[in-house]
Amino acid sequence: MQDRPMVNAGVFYAQNVKADDGAAWVMTELSRRIHLFITEPEAVKRYVPWAQPPFYANVDEQTLMNDCVRSSITNVTSYAQAT
Repeated sequence: MQDRPMVNAGVFYAQNVKADDGAAWVMTELSRRIHLFITEPEAVKRYVPWAQPPFYANVDEQTLMNDCVRSSITNVTSYAQAT
């Protein structure tokens, strides 16, 4: 078994998403993570305990989207591809 991306994120558009559904959570969480890692790369240490400086946060929306989808499916927070 190989670790492969579940979704190929890039430019995407969400329509008819309600504020309390899973899709809204994924989109909001993705936005939060991208903004956080762009503005505070050292924040990786808060979420990935084994990360060591210098911190290079992955602000690639595709890998972060996969982490958000994985988190929503399993109901377990995932930052597997955040570093």
